[in-house]
Amino acid sequence: CVINDMRFPLSRGTMFLILPTDMHRYEIAPGEEINVCTVRFTSALLDREIVAALSGGAPLIADFSDRFDFLCALLQETRREYLQREEFSEILFSGVCERLAVMLCRRAGRAAPAALNRIAAAAADYINRGYQGRITVQSTAKALGVSPNYLGKIFHENMNMTFAEYLRRVRLIYALNRIINTDDTMQRIALESGFSAQSVFSREFRKYYGKSPTELRGGKMKTEESK
Repeated sequence: CVINDMRFPLSRGTMFLILPTDMHRYEIAPGEEINVCTVRFTSALLDREIVAALSGGAPLIADFSDRFDFLCALLQETRREYLQREEFSEILFSGVCERLAVMLCRRAGRAAPAALNRIAAAAADYINRGYQGRITVQSTAKALGVSPNYLGKIFHENMNMTFAEYLRRVRLIYALNRIINTDDTMQRIALESGFSAQSVFSREFRKYYGKSPTELRGGKMKTEESK
């Protein structure tokens, strides 16, 4: 599995977390097969401390081959509950999502951040949910109840990048997904990724990826035609 250009080996029982803005793909050798079970959820279903732990920056991935049968049974039961939709189903969904998240955090060694770090984690989550709109360090700080200067300092200390750099990265990864997986115009992708104009988007995209959006899409089309 390749997540944001980082390669991770997959085996029976591998569990990993993919954010909506993460670029990912599966590389499968000829003759091999892969079965993937996807559980989609939002941060609203999780406890605040779990959300903070999941927002640590690097992809979360861990091996659960020793608990494979348990995971299969848990997911099958959850699927049955989803299809039946009985009383308290939403509570059960939330519980399953939290359980899976805690298992992944524990095995991957991702602890819940200290109180200071939770501000940065909350800001990252705020960006991940609102990057398509008009979002600034000032608006985020106001939403979190802290000063912009304090948020900027804490964010940089914990995320190893500035607020603006993280926001730009999230928007560009989302845009890259749209370029590769859709036929949408560059102007539409630029605006729906949160950029003020296509020219700004093109400049930032080239600076980050080394190619313009049009060049990257053209290269993708040539690769597909040559297959």
